Amino acid sequence: MGGRCGGKEIIVSTNELRLLGTVLCGGQSRRMGREKATLPHNRSGTFWRHAIDQLSPLCDQVCLAGKLSTATDQLVLADQTRSGGPACGVASALQHACCNSFDAVFITPVDMPLLKTDDLKCLYDLWQEHRHQIVAAVSGTENRLEPLVAIYPTQFATALETLSNAEDRSLYRWISGQPHLCVPLPTNSCRNMNTPEDLQRGSQVSL
Repeated sequence: MGGRCGGKEIIVSTNELRLLGTVLCGGQSRRMGREKATLPHNRSGTFWRHAIDQLSPLCDQVCLAGKLSTATDQLVLADQTRSGGPACGVASALQHACCNSFDAVFITPVDMPLLKTDDLKCLYDLWQEHRHQIVAAVSGTENRLEPLVAIYPTQFATALETLSNAEDRSLYRWISGQPHLCVPLPTNSCRNMNTPEDLQRGSQVSL
């Protein structure tokens, strides 16, 4: 298992699996009208802190990827490309993982404040058994693929870097064309909060 760091091939030891948790905090938040990462969460203080709290029991390190206006003691990974979008955040996380001897990256978005550790552990357990494969959540009765709730092994670092610089940077379309394993999660757990109206309907978050 490995990837590239600074143009050099990185070979990661498989004796002990190491997982990097990464909360994606990119996006313009235009529909919300304010930065989603810093929205208040009634259990954890803010959306970004809640997301970190849910990943921490499963990961060796947890960081943020994208832009964050408030000061934090968490590691914040800047996008390595100018193109923007979730693919860039995933690519940055995989680059960091390759350079620091992690085996995979566990991605979650900052705007799913109902997602819990128990949900994420379902993905974690499957990845432990299939550590070379992408493991992604699916939600809803139609099993909608959730590429931003997924574990990406570091062997995909080069492919995601290429995707982040491509004209079509859709993670959904990319992962749909890759071998991957799916884990069903409750629809409510994977609900995005994109607007103030979404927050009003969210029973576990408050402004």
